[in-house]
Amino acid sequence: MNEAMFHKRTRLERFRRWVGFRYHLGDEPEGIEGLEGWIRTDIRIEFSLLDRLRLLFTGRLLVASILHTDTKSPNVVKSHVDWKIYAPGERR
Repeated sequence: MNEAMFHKRTRLERFRRWVGFRYHLGDEPEGIEGLEGWIRTDIRIEFSLLDRLRLLFTGRLLVASILHTDTKSPNVVKSHVDWKIYAPGERR
């Protein structure tokens, strides 16, 4: 038996979304299920109190995800993530 269930957002969830927190930023690329192999990289950054204060002043954060594979049939995959909080007035 198949049953459809619907989730009604709570007030807290609606408030968070109204403030700008998003739960999903986009859809998977078309035809991903047809690929022989694919890579997913999840990036989780936990900021210290000092980092949060820095972000409060600039509001700008750069996250760079670098991925290296040997081509054709990748047997080796290396991934690296860097992040930087921009100083006030700093440009690229």
